[in-house]
Amino acid sequence: MALPVLLNIVGSTCLLVWTSALLAQLALRLRADREGTVLPLRMAGFRWLTGIGLVILAAISRWASSARIPAPSS
Repeated sequence: MALPVLLNIVGSTCLLVWTSALLAQLALRLRADREGTVLPLRMAGFRWLTGIGLVILAAISRWASSARIPAPSS
């Protein structure tokens, strides 16, 4: 009975962590580019891949929120 709830908590936490990481990467990279900071490692396809990642996470979140969890059988 508690397993679906625990899985939802873990899944929600993963979505939150990945979303936070993508948003931080977007903000920090834009700031570094604006200030002219030389980065030792630059992600290829920066804006596109970050945007695609955010869209995929939004789609997963939307799908997960609309999914029905079966009621436990007695």
